[in-house]
Amino acid sequence: MPILRIEEKLVYFAHVPKCAGTSVERYLLNASVEMAFHDGQHYKREGRPPWSATSPQHVDKIALDHLFPQALFADGFSVVRHPAKRARSAFHYAQKVYGLKWTGFEAWLRSIGKMDISQHRTFDNHTLPMTAMVPDWIENIFRLEDGEAAIVTYLDTLLGRQSSEPALPRFQTYTPVTSRTLAGRLLSPIRRPKAPELDEGLCRLVFEVYREDYERFGYGWDDPLKGAAHG
Repeated sequence: MPILRIEEKLVYFAHVPKCAGTSVERYLLNASVEMAFHDGQHYKREGRPPWSATSPQHVDKIALDHLFPQALFADGFSVVRHPAKRARSAFHYAQKVYGLKWTGFEAWLRSIGKMDISQHRTFDNHTLPMTAMVPDWIENIFRLEDGEAAIVTYLDTLLGRQSSEPALPRFQTYTPVTSRTLAGRLLSPIRRPKAPELDEGLCRLVFEVYREDYERFGYGWDDPLKGAAHG
């Protein structure tokens, strides 16, 4: 939940993990925007434990309401993504950063449906439903599948400028976790099973887990099967 100061106004960015949030933040930082309640190195901190269970930019909306009154912000926005695509990305991220091993994508999805808030925080809220992170008062919600141009146009309007390139900077891409040893390479597919392509069964399972996200943000459970939800 980065808080942005733009021309003496405070703007709230509801950063939903695995929805290009880091790219949005990099775009704003490149424009010299002052940003608070943001820690891109949260999971790498050593020594003294951090004060929050998750990185501050991944705060859920209930915690946000306890910490900051809505009237504090002059504006707010968020970027969301098709839940099935987001779930695959979160699965790969959990393998890379949180050492998720042995568990396959389908089994992991089923476990998400049983998680309480403390378990979601173990994964820095990457598994938390999007609607639990986007405050109800936010009206400027951009779907990543609809293209980056609208996001950049909105950001440039906030910044009072025009951009020559309607695209966000590329920051994070998934790279499979590999081993340097022969034994490690042979065991890697077993220990770190890659998420399979989305089929009807998986799409329906994601819909069961994240039903509220589909309803609030206007996604269809079978969008990936039709090629309507990319990214």
